[in-house]
Amino acid sequence: MQRGNGVTPCVFAEEEYMERALQIWREEGLPTLKLREPWYGYMLGPWPSELEHEAELAVKGDYYETGRKLGEQKIKIDS
Repeated sequence: MQRGNGVTPCVFAEEEYMERALQIWREEGLPTLKLREPWYGYMLGPWPSELEHEAELAVKGDYYETGRKLGEQKIKIDS
């Protein structure tokens, strides 16, 4: 399903994160949102375990670990 703004719901965060964001939104007294289903993202299929692990690191704030790992995998290119 595509919305009028061209953004598909799968690019949104998963439901648990969107629920928490909505809770914070309401706690801050911000204007009422007019949510349309689905208003959160969903999995499009299984991820490789490596990407799942990197996503978990990002959620915990340890995203720098992914950068460190990728830095170790760099390949020197002769110019």
